Amino acid sequence: MTIIFAVATTALLAQPELPQPSPTATISQKVGLADVSITYSRPGVKGRTIFGDLVPYDKIWRTGANKATAITLGTDATIGGKEVSAGSYSIFTIPGKDEWTIIINSETELWGAGNYDEAKDVARFKVKPGKLAEKVESFTIDFGSFTDEGCNINMSWENTKVSFPLGVDAVAQAMANIEKEIAAVEGSWRVYVRSAQYMARTGKDLDKALEYTEMALAMKEYWWTYWVQAEVYAAKKDYKSAIKSMKKSIKLGEEIEGWSYKERLEKLLAEYEAEA
Repeated sequence: MTIIFAVATTALLAQPELPQPSPTATISQKVGLADVSITYSRPGVKGRTIFGDLVPYDKIWRTGANKATAITLGTDATIGGKEVSAGSYSIFTIPGKDEWTIIINSETELWGAGNYDEAKDVARFKVKPGKLAEKVESFTIDFGSFTDEGCNINMSWENTKVSFPLGVDAVAQAMANIEKEIAAVEGSWRVYVRSAQYMARTGKDLDKALEYTEMALAMKEYWWTYWVQAEVYAAKKDYKSAIKSMKKSIKLGEEIEGWSYKERLEKLLAEYEAEA
């Protein structure tokens, strides 16, 4: 009898796997040097009016369906200009007709917003919603408008789109990585050149970048190194020195069969000459 009851109970508890009306999605993205992921559920419009009806204005929303939307940050970051430490958080929102409140909350296990606790907010800010030209059937979150130091997080559903910035200190991370790599592989001219190139293009520690190009040239005289050295000088507004280095780069490059950078570097040379 006990065995029969156990079998019957198991049969009652067993649930067939069925399609979800609001399927779960996870998007992952490298932002600068940070790994960022967002997990959320994607309800559909299905002929309904969404904001101001299915999702009421001026009330807390789980930002999707089912479990509250979650964001995981691999490094410290800013969201909407607010500092947020590395870790996992929920994204709640308060949609409004003319303004949305975006909320980053430390509670990550809520199913819906019924037990939302404002005391656990780590960031809260307001954004203006925009209108979409074409209807988005399924609630969608994505990343866009990338720079080295951040991107936008976009939320789109029905005819509404909301965007807010995610920022990371990629330059500080990159500079730390440069120091670490140079210490680990001292004597590699390519590491010095790559590091100097990044520093020139971000305007960071240009004197050190120039030193790296000199160290690389002492190991191997190469056209790429002179090109990067010219970029460093140009970033320092020393265009006369940039011209000298660029001419050396072009001269060495022309000695290589099939070298294809002449037109590009001559264009840069002309720009430096115009500035000198």
